[in-house]
Amino acid sequence: MKHLILFCVLSYKLFAQTLNYEQIKKYVSKIDSLKQHHQLKSYTNSVMSFCGGGVKGYYDHHQLVYINSTYSAELGYSSRIVYLKDSVPYKIIYREHFAEWDKHLKKYPNSNDQDIEKRMTYTDTVYTIILSKNTVVTKLSNHKVISHIINQELLKHLLECVQVMRLEIEKEKNGQKDQ
Repeated sequence: MKHLILFCVLSYKLFAQTLNYEQIKKYVSKIDSLKQHHQLKSYTNSVMSFCGGGVKGYYDHHQLVYINSTYSAELGYSSRIVYLKDSVPYKIIYREHFAEWDKHLKKYPNSNDQDIEKRMTYTDTVYTIILSKNTVVTKLSNHKVISHIINQELLKHLLECVQVMRLEIEKEKNGQKDQ
């Protein structure tokens, strides 16, 4: 039931986008400028998020406008950057950088632990998703565009995680005194 409610909320949020592509670009530039000039107030989630790992939210006045998260493991990580306006996500940059174990084990079936870090190859995939009336997706691998299509399950997961991280940051903000 919880997932159904969350999906309904996310569907509404996704289809209730009011900014067009150009407006989103301008808004993202404004938020990047404010962040670069240290004009946003930040809150860090004090516990690791299931969705985002280490999560930090940035506020312009009392509105959450930017989320940065990194989920790290020994041989890889994923990161998410989210731009929000009025709690609605408009741009998501999602990066996967994981060890390619299958390739490694095929190529080096008898390698020992000392060889792994030297020989391991990694995925390096970046999805940039603009959530306007017409969703725009750019999928890069090794800095080359490989697709403009996103797996709908990945998009659903990212949108669910945005809402979870947003709520975690709001809870942290409301529980903290001014920094």
